[in-house]
Amino acid sequence: MVDPGIGRSADGFTTARDAIRAQLRPHSAAVLDHLLAHHGTVVSKHDLMDAVWPDVEVTENSLYQCIADIRKAIGPESGLTLSNVPGRGYVLERIAAGHGTVMKWPWIAGGAVLLAGTVMIGAFFPAEDKRSTGQDLAVAGYVAGDVPAATARADHAAAEAPGVSVAMFDNLSQDPRWDTLGQSLAAEISGQLAANKWLQVFTDAQSDAARFRLSGTVHPREGEVHIGARLTERDSGRLVWSRSWTGAEAEFFALQAAVAHEAAAELSGHWSGAVVRFDATRAGRQPTHSLDAYELFLRGTQAKHRFTPDGFEEARHLLGRAVEIDPGFVDAWATLSVVHNLRALIQTDIAALEDVLAERVAAVETAVALAPAHPIVLMEQGWLQARRGDHTASRQSVQRAAALAPDNPDVLAYAALNGNLRVDLGEEGIGWVSRARSLNPDPPSWYAIGDGLAHFSARDWEGTVAAFEVAPDYVTRHLFTAVALEQLGRETEARAVVERMMTALPGFRVDYFIYQEGMDMEVNGRLILETARALGVPVAGDVSLERASAAGRPDQTR
Repeated sequence: MVDPGIGRSADGFTTARDAIRAQLRPHSAAVLDHLLAHHGTVVSKHDLMDAVWPDVEVTENSLYQCIADIRKAIGPESGLTLSNVPGRGYVLERIAAGHGTVMKWPWIAGGAVLLAGTVMIGAFFPAEDKRSTGQDLAVAGYVAGDVPAATARADHAAAEAPGVSVAMFDNLSQDPRWDTLGQSLAAEISGQLAANKWLQVFTDAQSDAARFRLSGTVHPREGEVHIGARLTERDSGRLVWSRSWTGAEAEFFALQAAVAHEAAAELSGHWSGAVVRFDATRAGRQPTHSLDAYELFLRGTQAKHRFTPDGFEEARHLLGRAVEIDPGFVDAWATLSVVHNLRALIQTDIAALEDVLAERVAAVETAVALAPAHPIVLMEQGWLQARRGDHTASRQSVQRAAALAPDNPDVLAYAALNGNLRVDLGEEGIGWVSRARSLNPDPPSWYAIGDGLAHFSARDWEGTVAAFEVAPDYVTRHLFTAVALEQLGRETEARAVVERMMTALPGFRVDYFIYQEGMDMEVNGRLILETARALGVPVAGDVSLERASAAGRPDQTR
């Protein structure tokens, strides 16, 4: 039964709800009713399937089709938004007056399909977290509100954000109804991409304003539907990315939702997505002295992902040049903070470590001032909060970042990595990495770091060891693997891992690692310190590891 408290008011919400239900098939309407009955609360897939199909065995595709139906039926006037929370389920929420922004897209010719639905953040987070500037380039799914000071920065963001036009998918059959479904597919992808302000999204009629063009085909044949998508650079005609999918014709809408999610995630990843990979390859062929701030950012990101001391210094240099050229480049500041973190891990002297940490604090504070709701900035702010002893706020910052970017694989994987270095986000982190890998089937190796850390926080020692086996050969991998092996009683293997780590980084000190990460001693900090020390990892002894725990209790380890 629909919660009566959500519907009977003078704002016409009941009318909007009934209008939505009138467009839905019975099972989709039943899913909507269950979500309305628990509005504002995350409802798991299992609970939804039990409520709607209590005595019938169905696959998740049936639920996905219902979710897709509901999203299509929700319009700006409904006052509702339906979001998925990775690893947990779905939440239906109202858009509070004055909070968030409804993104409006034109109707496709014929009036059959709305290009994008409602995107809401304001009703989910407090107002102070929505001081958006036009530079919230990553995947926060809303448009800046009434922020007069943002105008100049918005112009800058628009100038650097890649543009993508989305064309109607061509119908390769003789059946005209697939023309409409090809329009529907383009609309679904446009809606997903529109939630990512790192990209500018245009209709095909506006393609001259876009650098890239996304097009595709729909080919129904013998009860199956074959869908192909390709992204090309408009001026050069070069192929940037392509992918194909096949599914049952009867499950078209579930297939459409899956295609839209995967295509949007592949294009949206601002560290390892198709556009970034394409630009990074092109930028690498040009002289360093001619690169603009964006190309410097791409090259710096590539250098960071080598996970070597030389790579970190190169990344620091390139990203430093990027922010000199453009002091308002939020992504460069946030990524520079990540680079300083990696540099801090290899410092062997407390004075040098403090210098690097001071650089990181400056980068984070600058990024937060520019774009407090940018997902990567939120996670870097989480580090600063943990360093200052507030692990509860740190945890919330990471959770907010993941909620803002449910379809960006890079952000989800980094949330698992960033959060679980300091606080317990184990089960959530495992879900985030799982979704990131489903969105990006060929992920970069650093995703495994987040996976390993999430399993470590969840105290899944076997899962920790297995995840880190494919992670970059770096100190975080070795340290957490060694501790997990020791917890499994495999001391000989643990000591061998420590020996490899200390051979590669002879100056490594485990208390420096804990100190610079701001680890909660009640979660992983004490376990790492005591186990590593027992395995022969040196402890410098010249830093205090006193930190407020997640519960707000002071902790003194020395």
